[in-house]
Amino acid sequence: MAQTPPRRAGVDYDTANDYYAAVPTGRHKVVEQYHLGPCEKNLNARNYRKALGECGFILRIFPNHPQALLLSMRACERSTQIRCELDELFARAIAINPKAPDTYVLHGMHLHHVRKYGEARQSYERALELDADSMNAHYNLGLACIELKDYACANRHAQQAYSLGAALPGLRDRLQKAGQWTGDAAVPAAGTRKAAATSAR
Repeated sequence: MAQTPPRRAGVDYDTANDYYAAVPTGRHKVVEQYHLGPCEKNLNARNYRKALGECGFILRIFPNHPQALLLSMRACERSTQIRCELDELFARAIAINPKAPDTYVLHGMHLHHVRKYGEARQSYERALELDADSMNAHYNLGLACIELKDYACANRHAQQAYSLGAALPGLRDRLQKAGQWTGDAAVPAAGTRKAAATSAR
């Protein structure tokens, strides 16, 4: 039988906190230590109910915890038996800090997955209003614009994403396949890539 993680001084287990305000204090590390790893482990083992339980614990304390939100999204996307309330999760995440760009990127990815491409575009655009250099926002906005057949938008944000170091070639490849790639920028070589984009697709 699993032991209940001990409560730690300085962590409010009953009141939601802004993850981004807590990062400098390290308060997030306590719940991550006991729940983030098990969430990802259960997700990879296809035990989606347990994965959502572990990440759900984190999200009750830090509603805008980016990794917990992403893992919860993945569990909901892959499960066919669990009813998920992702819209409610994102509403809480945005409410606790409406100026956190990563929350809007993740919300956009969820909206993209359920084919609400116009709403996804708006969410990515909001992320870019808050952080104009968000590689993930540019990359995923490019993908949403492809679905909306706005290829000028897709190309513009593809160029931005790749200039910021996006490593996934999918956006460029989709534009090329559609005969709509107009940029000169190539996907950065492995040695110069800053990070791999987190993609809705």
